[in-house]
Amino acid sequence: LSAEARIGVEKRYLKARNDFVRLEGTARLLADGFGASEIPIIFLKGFPLASRVYASPAHRPMGDLDLAVPHARFHDATAVLTSLGFTDARPPSEHNRATAGLSTHAFAFRHEARQVNLDLHYNILNCSLWESADDGFWAAAEPLDQPGFGASLTLAPEHHLFHACLHGYSRSLLQLSIRWMLDAHFILIRTGDDFRWPLVEAEAKRHRCGPLLAATLGYLAENLRCPVPADVLSRLTAQDMPQFDRAFFRQTAELNEAAGFRRRIAIAWNACQRQAGHRFATPLPFIAQMARRWGVASPSQLAAEALRHLHEPAFMRRKRQLSSPGRR
Repeated sequence: LSAEARIGVEKRYLKARNDFVRLEGTARLLADGFGASEIPIIFLKGFPLASRVYASPAHRPMGDLDLAVPHARFHDATAVLTSLGFTDARPPSEHNRATAGLSTHAFAFRHEARQVNLDLHYNILNCSLWESADDGFWAAAEPLDQPGFGASLTLAPEHHLFHACLHGYSRSLLQLSIRWMLDAHFILIRTGDDFRWPLVEAEAKRHRCGPLLAATLGYLAENLRCPVPADVLSRLTAQDMPQFDRAFFRQTAELNEAAGFRRRIAIAWNACQRQAGHRFATPLPFIAQMARRWGVASPSQLAAEALRHLHEPAFMRRKRQLSSPGRR
């Protein structure tokens, strides 16, 4: 590298290392607080991967912590976070607040004094919000096995890989796509021959996403030479994946801030079918699920809430207009 490039890389490395030290201290605070309340926790994504699969935590930049708790203890968990100095960090909204398990998989919190953001997960995946979706993850979870973290858990390597692929397949405005690719690569390299592919295949079948997972893993095998067996890719590709699941994943991968109302309603329609696990023959199940999502109890309230959601937010309208072919 040139001297200028080397200095830039070294600065980013030092920043990532300092960020990890800061986040690790907050993670220990969380482990103590949840341990005292006897609430099981699973550390997700960046923090456990940085300390378990990378040669140095500084090789895996991250900006926040991700934590999952059992559904039955979610409200208790929010109380623990409050006692530890965290506050609700969700942006204000004109619409009803998001509902765990119906319209969102995680809620944002922030510890201002520590300058740390945290996502508290009700569901581990943003694409699988049904009640039993996380059963396999919890059943195979492993001890974090780091000093000062007590009984804290993290995902099994196979589920970390599954999570990385399902989280990374779509376009993100917040992080480079290369991050999930490197996560998956180093998980496979570090686990080696002990990696349990049947566990990945079983999870893909449970979440009805085998062909999608085959596409992500096939890309990694071809472009990063990740050790993904060809027969695993063939079996994943052959798994059943209903059309509404395919449409949901395709539409969410293409979603951006400029999406119009038709795109948003199509995503909501397929998301509701995905959570229900079957195709809707009539609009009635969709209407019922949207009513639950918005927390309404009467037809008049449902109509009023629908009108509020029909109105496209100003920032989305501006984005869509700026991105239209006539404005380029």
